[in-house]
Amino acid sequence: MATEFSTLQKAADEQQADTSVLSENKVADLVRIANGNVIGNQQQVVIGHLALSTGWLYDLDTNVNTILTGPSAAGKSEAQRAMRQALPMEQAYQASDSSSMGVLDDDSWDEALFAVLDEWQKVPERLTEILKGVAGGPDDEYRYVRSVSDDDAASGRSSHEIVKKPKPFQFLYAQHALDHELSTRLVFLPIDDDTHIREAIIEKQGDAEHVSVAGYDKTFIFDTSETERAMREHLRGLDTIPGEQDNVRGGVDATLPPWIRKSVKPIFDRSRPETNRVAGQVFNLIRASAVVNYDERDSVTVEMDGHELDSYIASPQDAANVLSARETLLAKTHHLTEMKREILDAIRANQHFDDSEGVGVTVDTIRSYLQDSSSVSVPRKEKLRELLRELSEHFYVSIHERAGPNGAHLY
Repeated sequence: MATEFSTLQKAADEQQADTSVLSENKVADLVRIANGNVIGNQQQVVIGHLALSTGWLYDLDTNVNTILTGPSAAGKSEAQRAMRQALPMEQAYQASDSSSMGVLDDDSWDEALFAVLDEWQKVPERLTEILKGVAGGPDDEYRYVRSVSDDDAASGRSSHEIVKKPKPFQFLYAQHALDHELSTRLVFLPIDDDTHIREAIIEKQGDAEHVSVAGYDKTFIFDTSETERAMREHLRGLDTIPGEQDNVRGGVDATLPPWIRKSVKPIFDRSRPETNRVAGQVFNLIRASAVVNYDERDSVTVEMDGHELDSYIASPQDAANVLSARETLLAKTHHLTEMKREILDAIRANQHFDDSEGVGVTVDTIRSYLQDSSSVSVPRKEKLRELLRELSEHFYVSIHERAGPNGAHLY
């Protein structure tokens, strides 16, 4: 959906962009753009960008949808803004009305390759069903029948069917709980937020550049406008084709050599049924890396629905690009965010053992450990209990109710 700004941006890019400044590996350029605009969170920016870039793939089953999560003011909007800076936004759906009916009524959804949505404190029930319908897949779509005025109908009204086809989407979300079926269709990108990052953000807010952050071997916040322009113009070189009912679709494909499946397979938790969908999401991110690097990839011609498409062959670099974000992908492959990993460390550090099994620790002990030995933002007690319940649901911890001092739960 071309806004006035994105149209002007495209015109300026055509005159000013120099794609020769880009690297052989365009994901390295995405890392540069991330580091220049955001403190930390480069993995989140790279995976989020690749996910939206699946919109250039013709096959709707290759869509990857993402959700940026974290508390208010943690940096979700800044991470998304960095992704937008590296995408030709005239090809994006940008919601002018964040309600569910706004998405249904907006024809510009059909004209876009990917959707950059707003932040919600809670996803409305109707919108949840719409998002599940447009999440991607060979048979996915959302259909809605509305009664409209019709002077030619005997009753004065007739039925009008609205159909929304899938495209990769991204939204920001402050709350943690989410519809389970929708959550299986999303790659979670938890925003990194700790005392070191917050200290660096204070420097950034004071207009500091090349900011150092404890624990990182690089600096952040510097001008990347030249790289951003080049990346946007580079992506405009990918083909698009018209689809059914005025829907624009990506016009390329990607091929995964057999060795990629074998090299990536060990990262998946095969004990969980949702791994089937997770595997597809990870492999589609690798496909997106091949597409973003189209000028450096061999290709073959494939036919899909009567269209002859260039199919770019993924290389070892594409697998490495995605697996380098392994820490962030743990939130999807193993339901482990940085905060949950720190909680497990707190339990391990404070748990003592009797003759048969471990004896648990209390929430207060976990909070004390996080305050003293971790740089993460310490959650409130109820939020911490919620995270512990989620860890229990996935069998990382056991909860012994009222087994501790004064009836406290032990973990």
